[in-house]
Amino acid sequence: MKRTVAFLVAGLALALFVGTGFFLRPGGASAQTAAPVRDVWVASSAGLLKLAADGTDQFRLTDAADALSVALDESHGTVWVLSGTTLRGYGFQGVLKATAVLPSPCDGDDDGGDDDCADDEQCHFRSALAVSPNDGTVWAGLKGDLDLVSSDGVLVGAISLHGSIRALAADAPSGLMWAGTQKSVAAYSLSTATLAQTLSLPKHAKVRGLAVGFGSLFVACKDSLLRFAPNGDIQWEVPADNAARVALDGQGGVWLLSKKKLKRLDGQGNVLASVSLPKGSGPAVGLSGDPVQATAYAACANIFFSADGQGNLLSQRNFKPEGTRLRDIAVYADTVPPALAIQAPVAGSCLNTRTPQFHVTYSDSGSGVAPETLVFTLNGAPLDVTCDRTDTGATCSPVLALPEGLLTLQATVSDKAGNVWGHLTKRKKSYAKDC
Repeated sequence: MKRTVAFLVAGLALALFVGTGFFLRPGGASAQTAAPVRDVWVASSAGLLKLAADGTDQFRLTDAADALSVALDESHGTVWVLSGTTLRGYGFQGVLKATAVLPSPCDGDDDGGDDDCADDEQCHFRSALAVSPNDGTVWAGLKGDLDLVSSDGVLVGAISLHGSIRALAADAPSGLMWAGTQKSVAAYSLSTATLAQTLSLPKHAKVRGLAVGFGSLFVACKDSLLRFAPNGDIQWEVPADNAARVALDGQGGVWLLSKKKLKRLDGQGNVLASVSLPKGSGPAVGLSGDPVQATAYAACANIFFSADGQGNLLSQRNFKPEGTRLRDIAVYADTVPPALAIQAPVAGSCLNTRTPQFHVTYSDSGSGVAPETLVFTLNGAPLDVTCDRTDTGATCSPVLALPEGLLTLQATVSDKAGNVWGHLTKRKKSYAKDC
């Protein structure tokens, strides 16, 4: 009898059968994550710095000198940095992807109280950056203007603010971008850029930072921290001493960075931990919370540091000796698995060989695929293969001839952060039928 190997491909899994036909019902994809790689991006007077979580240099992009603000577009693998009126987008490995020159901004009308910026450059060019999770549009606030730039660097819109920008925060579930000036907080539609909501702030409020999460908007003011419900009602207000920035802690609470302390608060405003800022830190300018662990990464004008959820200092680096002034911070934690697809054999094809070639492609927008981690299993058991691997795919062949019968092949691959992507399928044999 002529022996034929039949293939039916579904997603990442491959079913094959010798001599008869079969039916394959695909199941769901599965992913596993490891401890995420954390890259710390810092806008500074020396340019855009990429630091490790412990504060050591990975590399510096000096063409973005006098950087003011930084924001991440994780879906497109882009870090955006604003220097003066020039907006640049880089890949996570430092390759320039897009550049946009913003119009000369209008001055805001509420520039009093310049105690929350690192230096004269930052005080003069009040700025903030945020990225729409929907389409990667960059919202670039500079003084009294809010410019919208597409993910490929094209200016697509502009909004005039009533005051100089202090903070931006995207609310993807509600389709809103929150913008704060010193005396106001308003939300704009992510899709139309039209005004959607304005908050009623206490008279004493001087806005310094915004954070969106857990169904609420957190507003850091100079003398207090407020939590707002979606309808704009104040849920609670707790006192603060020269607050500068607020960020989610990933556990239902927030981090609050002020002139002298970094505090962690729960969802009701109760203090869970407190860290005194290192001596000589300078004004507090940037704060980012880890999305997986209750860890905070903070930037003051002179010092970068991190702390855990119990208030223990994890890392610290002083930039003052080299004359670099820090101005903003954004942290990337790679928690997204890479994408993987079996391209060949083609679904439904029949091949007269028990040593077929497997062609797979893979990609990753974060830390990048680790091609050496590509592995195969046959009916749940490891399958020895020889592969020609590249950064984007591989061609592999089994070392030994595949056995006869209905088989299921699974492929998995990891990224450099240890996130694993795989796929499981269920299959069912049909009535015998010539291939």
